[in-house]
Amino acid sequence: MGSWGVGVFENDHALDLLSIERAAWQRKFEECMEIPAVAWDDIEGPLIYVHLLATVAPGGVQLTNAARYPGLSSREIAGQWHAAYVAALSSHSSASEGYLAGRRAVVDAVFEALVSAASDSDAPKAPRRARKSPTGRR
Repeated sequence: MGSWGVGVFENDHALDLLSIERAAWQRKFEECMEIPAVAWDDIEGPLIYVHLLATVAPGGVQLTNAARYPGLSSREIAGQWHAAYVAALSSHSSASEGYLAGRRAVVDAVFEALVSAASDSDAPKAPRRARKSPTGRR
């Protein structure tokens, strides 16, 4: 383990612990959003995971997962999460229009913070395909 400063995140141990927590927050949010016919009660609380990912991210947020999101950057994944969350909010809430408008503003702000913190250049590289030779052999 190494330290390079006196700050909270300026040592290997703290960054290892943070990495474990960030992975758990991402997994919990994804699991929640994968519930078939997700209900408002299922998604209201887990917005905290998105907020935590956006605010506790020295060096930026990395959400990439080649198996789950092939070829997408963290910023693109955050945009997909936002769209899915808003769709669930819009289709499953029986709350008043005033509440929905206020909650939508909060949701948008939380996801905008995540998009801002997310990397736009960390998309997994597509696997290279073997090229055929001019003779048709590889």
